[in-house]
Amino acid sequence: NKTEESYEVASDYVERIESIKFENEQQEAYTRGVAYNNLANCCNLLSKVSESEKNILKAIEVYEKLVEIDRDYYIEDLAESYYNLGVLYLSILEKILYNKCV
Repeated sequence: NKTEESYEVASDYVERIESIKFENEQQEAYTRGVAYNNLANCCNLLSKVSESEKNILKAIEVYEKLVEIDRDYYIEDLAESYYNLGVLYLSILEKILYNKCV
């Protein structure tokens, strides 16, 4: 299935990114943030809730530090990460409410 393949690609990408030392620390942080968000979204689609949350929180941590450096440039990435966290929590809530109704 394509979602599982996407998860594998995103997971491999995160592993590679974490092992590379960039010359530019900001670019390294930004690349990691993007990779964490992408992996988190794949995890959410596959109902890997704990792993999704872990990666979104990593992205948020990265972007919060980047916002301190250049708020105008990175604030949208931070907002997207918080949005992703909200979507994840909403999907958890929906599952809880669905199970109570069934």
